[in-house]
Amino acid sequence: MDPHNTWIANHEGSTLILSVVDLAQHMLDAIWYYALDGRVIYDDIAKKPIPGVEKFPNVIVNPRDVVPLSFLEMMSVAECSAEISMSCYAGALMLQAMGLGGCAFDGMEWTVILGASGNPKILLSSSNWVLTCVFCIPITKISFYNNSLITIQIEMSSIAVEYYNTKFGDDKAAAFIHLVREIGEIAFAMEKDNTEHAKLELTESAALLYYLASKYQLDLDANIKSLYTKKLERLKTSTKSR
Repeated sequence: MDPHNTWIANHEGSTLILSVVDLAQHMLDAIWYYALDGRVIYDDIAKKPIPGVEKFPNVIVNPRDVVPLSFLEMMSVAECSAEISMSCYAGALMLQAMGLGGCAFDGMEWTVILGASGNPKILLSSSNWVLTCVFCIPITKISFYNNSLITIQIEMSSIAVEYYNTKFGDDKAAAFIHLVREIGEIAFAMEKDNTEHAKLELTESAALLYYLASKYQLDLDANIKSLYTKKLERLKTSTKSR
């Protein structure tokens, strides 16, 4: 990685997101498009027809109406470049809408992508760099600039699941009994008007619910959003009709 980019890629609370495009998919899409249009793809580099084209007489109407293979490849690469650029731009707009900062940059050692260099430590350029493999970078942090509140909200579930997996394993019943105890502690804290105790027990209970949700392959945050969006709409509708 170029030295002038290491500060932002390594900044605490940031995420390094690599846009990925499927070039093969773009090539196949282009082949289908021109085939349906009755165009023949011709290998203009080797100066010969592509073997097997003659097997599709019903699709290819005019064998003389050709599309150079080099043009097809360049067009697909251009489409991929546009797709990556638009994804970065859309990501920057999303971060701005959320009140977060972000930037798009290149200057990375491109051969490391997909392990092409054969050296998993090729990204290592500073003693502050804690990860040696691009696929080990956690993508749960969404801001290039530190925002501790959002980082905690997003990472809490994975940390809680890891903790309770270590403690309970697959024993959901034991975890549920522990959850009931924590809820009892919440009631006790509310009765005593002990705010700090209530906060602690609420955190414990939420962490246990994330763990239990993981055992049922449930995305708790997504399900809460989906369920309560509908419930809120129904509630607002019923309130207006009264």
